[in-house]
Order: sequence, then structure tokens, then C-alpha cells
Amino acid sequence: TRYIMLENIVRPGTARSSALIENYISEHLGEHIRVDSLAGDIHMSVSGIYKCIHQNYGCTLGEFILSKRIEKAVALLENSEVNGAFTIIRVHTYGRCVDYIVSIAVF
Repeated sequence: TRYIMLENIVRPGTARSSALIENYISEHLGEHIRVDSLAGDIHMSVSGIYKCIHQNYGCTLGEFILSKRIEKAVALLENSEVNGAFTIIRVHTYGRCVDYIVSIAVF
């Protein structure tokens, strides 16, 4: 028989579950993120993860992961040695998921 402590159960929609999902995704941005691996690592159901992302960020899990990857790419470009050789324009925001268009101009 396997027992799980009730205080260790992560409930969808809570700040704790959002933080766990966001931390996992941030730590694995360079990898192929599988929802079943995410669910197992943070002890949440797959449907709970989808529900949490939609409730807290207003987008799908795939859109959320993509927006985090774009945010990281934008940050790397902003801090690169070619600073000033490109322009970053935010074009659309939905929830906390953001689309960017990056226009690169070489001088």
C-alpha cells in the first residue's frame, strides 16, 4: 500500500502549483518538455497542469512553454554584444503568455 501525505498534494490553480510548473519549465527550456514528465516531477495530474496553466496564464501549455523560450531568447539578445543591432517589438499579449516579433537590422 502506498500513502501520500495530504500536504504534499499539489492542487491545480494554486500559487504553489503555478510556481512549480513555471520553475520546472524554466529549468528545462532547452529540452523537449513532456507533460507526463512534468506531471510526475511535480506530483500533479496532466489534466491539472493544463487547467492550472489555462486558469493562471490564459493560454495552453504549449503556448506557455513557447512564450518562456521566446522571453529567454529576447533576454539573451538584449544582453548580447551586438546590442543595438536589432529591435525587439512586443506585438501581442494574452494572459501572461507573450508573442514577440524580433526585427534584426545589421549595421
